[in-house]
Amino acid sequence: MNKFAKSSIAAAAGIVLLLGGAGSLAYWNDSADLADVTVNAGKLELAADETATWSKPAAEAWVPGDKSTYTTTLTLTAEGAQIHGTVAVDSTSYVIPAEFGSDFTVVATQGTGATYKASSSGSAVAATSSELSFAGGVFTFKKPGVYTIPVTVTANFAFKDTAAQNNSMSKSVDLTGLKFVATQTQP
Repeated sequence: MNKFAKSSIAAAAGIVLLLGGAGSLAYWNDSADLADVTVNAGKLELAADETATWSKPAAEAWVPGDKSTYTTTLTLTAEGAQIHGTVAVDSTSYVIPAEFGSDFTVVATQGTGATYKASSSGSAVAATSSELSFAGGVFTFKKPGVYTIPVTVTANFAFKDTAAQNNSMSKSVDLTGLKFVATQTQP
């Protein structure tokens, strides 16, 4: 091998070694700690009074025109300076078989006497629309605090005036797992 080829190989190897070590060059650096920085997360909790029962027993056979109501009180605890959100019946917590079509509905309505207690205040007062509102089966809360929300869920098996084929006979709707869900929304 001639001297030129040997020196070219040696130069290439040197360049590769220099490039491979480029990430380990030494330089000066320093850091500073921030004093007393702690982030405390808030919370979103929802509880229901579980002593309530349906007005029409579940074991009773329903016919078109029947309905049943479930009245309970929800307690929502929302902590966090900018917390906003919604509370609604979780439509995935029950299944209405296709045979019922739109003849069977589950709807939540607001009861009277909703209260709001600010996190910093010691007493609950009547909730105002600036704190809690209700539209289309959905409660919207706009401030942190503790909310007491009376609600009624109505399960309705509609009676139709037309003599259409009724495919829902002997079918069941299981409302055992019916629940409300609280969801944080962006302010």
